[in-house]
Amino acid sequence: MNNVQLGAGSFGRVYSAQDIDGTYVAIKTLGEKKFGDRVFLAMEFCNMGGLDVTTKKSLMPRASILMQFLKLFHQQGLVHCDIKPANILLTSTDAGIIPKMCDFGETTNIQNIRNVEVFSGTPFFFPPEIGEKRKNYNQGVDIWMLGLTLYMLATGKKSDHPSYGVIRTLGLVLPSELAQFSYTDLNELQLDRNGKNLSETMGKEFVQLLSRMLTYEPSQRHSAAQLLQNFIFTNPRAGNLDIIPNAYGGELGFDVQGPNLLTSRSFVKGEKFTKIELDQPVPRSVYLVKTQQQIKQQFEQQASQIINSFYNPDPYACFDSFVQLSQQSVSFKTQHLVFLLEGDIISKMIPALVRCEVEFMSSSQISQFGQSVYRSRSQGYIEEDKTKKIVQVRQQFSYIILILIEALTETKNGKIRAADLINATPALTDILVGFINPEYYDVQKEYLEVLNAIIDFLAPKEVERLVNEKDLIDRLKQTALVHKKQLPETINFTLKILSTVAVSGINLSREQNSMKITVHSYQLMMQQIAQGLDPTLPETKEHPFLPKCIESGAETNLVLIYDVSAEKLAKYDKVREYKKNPSIYRDPKYDMNLDLSDGTNPEHPEEQLLYTRLACAACIILFHNGRQLLNQHQKAIDTLADEIYPIRLIQSVANSNIREHRAMLEKRLENASIAIVALSYILRLPSNHIYKDIDIITGNLQKYMSLYSAFPNTDVKNALGLLASLLKTASRPDKVDAVINGPIVKQVRELQDRRNELDVIEQLNILDLLQTKQKMRKTHAKQG
Repeated sequence: MNNVQLGAGSFGRVYSAQDIDGTYVAIKTLGEKKFGDRVFLAMEFCNMGGLDVTTKKSLMPRASILMQFLKLFHQQGLVHCDIKPANILLTSTDAGIIPKMCDFGETTNIQNIRNVEVFSGTPFFFPPEIGEKRKNYNQGVDIWMLGLTLYMLATGKKSDHPSYGVIRTLGLVLPSELAQFSYTDLNELQLDRNGKNLSETMGKEFVQLLSRMLTYEPSQRHSAAQLLQNFIFTNPRAGNLDIIPNAYGGELGFDVQGPNLLTSRSFVKGEKFTKIELDQPVPRSVYLVKTQQQIKQQFEQQASQIINSFYNPDPYACFDSFVQLSQQSVSFKTQHLVFLLEGDIISKMIPALVRCEVEFMSSSQISQFGQSVYRSRSQGYIEEDKTKKIVQVRQQFSYIILILIEALTETKNGKIRAADLINATPALTDILVGFINPEYYDVQKEYLEVLNAIIDFLAPKEVERLVNEKDLIDRLKQTALVHKKQLPETINFTLKILSTVAVSGINLSREQNSMKITVHSYQLMMQQIAQGLDPTLPETKEHPFLPKCIESGAETNLVLIYDVSAEKLAKYDKVREYKKNPSIYRDPKYDMNLDLSDGTNPEHPEEQLLYTRLACAACIILFHNGRQLLNQHQKAIDTLADEIYPIRLIQSVANSNIREHRAMLEKRLENASIAIVALSYILRLPSNHIYKDIDIITGNLQKYMSLYSAFPNTDVKNALGLLASLLKTASRPDKVDAVINGPIVKQVRELQDRRNELDVIEQLNILDLLQTKQKMRKTHAKQG
């Protein structure tokens, strides 16, 4: 049997098949196995695949049919929430090629969508109100997504094209309305990727239709019913929207394939097929309540037994409980794990762990419980077994905490709940930091993995406590020293934690600075500057953890690890260059079989090395002792300047509609933020401006901030903070002025009219004050 998988999603896989009467169908299997499952859903087979895997480059969906679908769908009070090319299937019939919407995994009721906190669809296709978290969402979400899909297919513009950022900021502005906007690139919105005007290639009516779908304000966005009254649908002479040329399938990254192969499956004797009448869709909120009730009914007794098992005074019984829970948790769903958390399992596990550690310490006496376990065993066997057990119980504890926290973050407001839980349980962080003790024990990957997962949730004050009271920096330094020549994953976890600690110190310093630029203080400072006074602005102080870092001698190890990672990355760069230009001379010492990263797997060795170099550079800079900068500091600064907007970030943005690239995009944005924070700190002093070229920093900052409208996780606040540091201390402030007065920062300002992010507004105010102070100084200098 030749199994052909058509696709896969969160709930199962889809295969093509052939019925006994010769009818082709799509079979969705529910469960982990393939044809070993005993439940199949037989559905209509769309023989041309999705728009992202199409058989003909010259086809687009019949927009009238899709609009009719949305009209009927919305009349039922439903919202699809994930319209994109991959979710529009095409089937060839006698009546022509018919588009069909699929993947209703994100579909919800109009009442439930109004105040949704987190959308799980595809961010590239989100309308601006979702990106700006304005709430009060409605069915206009679907209209925008379909409109953006049609625009993408008609223009052939890839997802990283600047037009999309402008559309998300202003909507698709018609030529007749351009005069009221100051943007110089709005005319670009009307052009396809070859520079041809859409009004000419598609018709004015098509552009008008898109402008009614891609409106910035949801209240002005037309409904499907209204759009069907558009001239392009009601008058055949307006243009045939059912056959729209799409000559850009390949350029857009769509796979151009031949017709899908079909699978014929032989029947197993005794197998039963049942037609299932599908019920009306259940609203997600109702589904979640029912699921929680079912979990409670089915799991409450088992959960109680699990939690109560940690009350046992016998450390060996507690050890078995940790092992059993670690094994059982593999089969638990997110709701099961959250149910255990709500049962306060962590507070029960901590004393049980302490009992185990006291019993298994090499210097401890065997308790009465241990005497029965080790009866007639030699002292050598006992000590060896205790050593194994203490490592195992710590690994099991770390793993359980990790999956519990990860499960919690997947729920509504999960990250906030996780932060509250972790900061309210200092005993947990003390235990996890205590595991990092390379002088006495091998530091296991599980210890670092869980600490890495929770440290992002810790308040800066709590990080400070761990640094001062638990010697966290020294523990991490020792771990990095032990593993510097091997175990890159261990090194990366160590450096990730250390860089988070370093950034937390910067945030702590800012929190301790009570000065805030409010609307009132901003106006007052502007008046003072006009009067010739020089008001004091917030300044970044020396890193609060610097003494601990100097004491630990961490910088020497960081420089060594940085150099090793940079040397290894140079080999990847050379092999990539050879593969790109096979005609150039190739040095035989380079291995052409070296596996290069495709940008989707964070565990890839090249990705691991890239992060190692970044984290080392950031820590070298953030923990600089304030003395003269050396060659390693300049290399670190130049690395960080490149990391603000590296090529791999560009690739992730361009492919952000693909799930694997979207996950990596979030990591790339976080990495860029680390680089920006480190540079902002070191460049606060004029003597530290030893970078290769300020244009690299300002240019990359502009490109990075341009992502802000489409990707709200872009760290614009710290990017503006870096501009402020440069404006105060750079030898060429005119280059920084050009950025501040340019279109990107202007766009950030305009977005604040709707987003009202106070920390971003404060940074914008600081930039205004700094520029005004400099202008006044120049004026006084001329007059003097």
